[in-house]
Amino acid sequence: MKKILTIFFISALTFKSYAQQETQWFSKATHVVELQLKKAASTYSPGKNPRSVNPDGTVRLA
Repeated sequence: MKKILTIFFISALTFKSYAQQETQWFSKATHVVELQLKKAASTYSPGKNPRSVNPDGTVRLA
């Protein structure tokens, strides 16, 4: 009986762990990148050497 309950509990956790795919996941992901790039463009000053964009949207310099 204990073995059956353990198997049931593990299978219930396993099936619950799968995330439901959201229908708007791609547009939300691209929206975040778009906001970061807009902020990076507004904070960039010419003459410096940009390397990448920080998560908050500011430009990381060399």
